[in-house]
Amino acid sequence: MGQTIKALIGKGTKPEEIAILYRHNQDARTFADMLVKLGIPVEIEGGGNVLTDPVINQLMVLLKAISLSIKNLEDLELFTLMHYPWFKLDALEILKLARQASKAKQSMVDLILAGKAGPRFVEFINQLAKWQQEDARKSFSRWFEELIKDSGFMDWVLARPDNISVLNRLNSLFAEIKRLNSADHQLNLNKFLQAVELMELNRLRINEQDLDIKSRAVSLSTAHKAKGREWEHVFIVKAVDTKWGNNKTRELIKLPGSILTNSDVAKKEKNEDERRLFYVALTRAKIQVYLTFSERYLTGNYLKEVVPSMFLAEIPKKYQETVEPRLA
Repeated sequence: MGQTIKALIGKGTKPEEIAILYRHNQDARTFADMLVKLGIPVEIEGGGNVLTDPVINQLMVLLKAISLSIKNLEDLELFTLMHYPWFKLDALEILKLARQASKAKQSMVDLILAGKAGPRFVEFINQLAKWQQEDARKSFSRWFEELIKDSGFMDWVLARPDNISVLNRLNSLFAEIKRLNSADHQLNLNKFLQAVELMELNRLRINEQDLDIKSRAVSLSTAHKAKGREWEHVFIVKAVDTKWGNNKTRELIKLPGSILTNSDVAKKEKNEDERRLFYVALTRAKIQVYLTFSERYLTGNYLKEVVPSMFLAEIPKKYQETVEPRLA
């Protein structure tokens, strides 16, 4: 699919005239990451949970590291943090430091504080300590704003091909921080992290705001969010049962409604709603719609076999063109 989108853009289709539609918000990141790796800018429609975004997760790792005493930083946490691209630390030097610490049976932090590591690592640890001290002296919203600039995070985001959608998620997080800070003028880093932890425990979300601008990027959206919009080319992904329609078996003999159980009726009614939503997704394309699915999807640590959506069989054959997958 990624190569097909890349080919469309190469032939002159504007990125903003291409959309990937999915059933659930949780599917967005997989396809966004795929396109970013191909150098294709993406724009995710609002509504997703900011806290599940990989880029925001990296920022959260930094916040958690700053909240700890430098001495309490575990080697794995520090090793991961140092590899984040916006810090511009040499990966080989980080590996050498980790091996040196392991050989000396000391922590990486202890080696750095003892002056047995390069100046860039000393500077890095000192900067973490400085951010920790400044948290106690400034309002949290102001501290956070300065952090993303001084750390290099903002410059790194701006250089990404998907910078508009990432900035939108970052702005959504910042809006939540300002809301919390307005309610609690004593808000600090530890209080904020506790609030986030409480939200995650209770399955609460920080919803991504809708973008107010039209960017030159491929749109990623749920079918619900796509209502009223159109693109030249639309890709409907994971077109399988339980994603689009929840029937796992086909009803070969149509039974009279009088002998169906209440649960059967409810399932049929639900599938009617799903069918209408699938129709909405199909009709978003002005030129062509692509229906994609795999035979297996990773569920936890296992590959689970799936069957195509029941709605695919309802599309007249004359409107279909089947394309078999090609291995690179």
